[in-house]
Amino acid sequence: MESKSYHQKYYLKNKEKIITRSIEWAKNNKEKRIIIARNSHIKKKYGITAKEEQALKLNQNSKCAICKNILGNGNEVHIDHSHTTGKIRGILCRYCNILLGQARDSVEILQSAQDYLKKYI
Repeated sequence: MESKSYHQKYYLKNKEKIITRSIEWAKNNKEKRIIIARNSHIKKKYGITAKEEQALKLNQNSKCAICKNILGNGNEVHIDHSHTTGKIRGILCRYCNILLGQARDSVEILQSAQDYLKKYI
């Protein structure tokens, strides 16, 4: 049977104290916790850092790549990517991200929707 490492032993001995400190830190650092969680999420899902996301946003003059409205922060900013290739296409606002998702990234559906709207303008 393998012997436990120093860190494993330390954790087991101080588990309660460590967990309590961790919970306290999370309560006292809500904004930092949100930032850390978002950074971790975009790195895992899209393979880019928060700085790279920011560079994409700045490259678009902080505007949605589709509607050109000014992008907000957090939940209002979405990294658009191809569901087929995983390649990042740009940064979108929440509404344009939903639009593409509902159209299933289909150029034909979006063109049909555009034609439909033009009939009633």
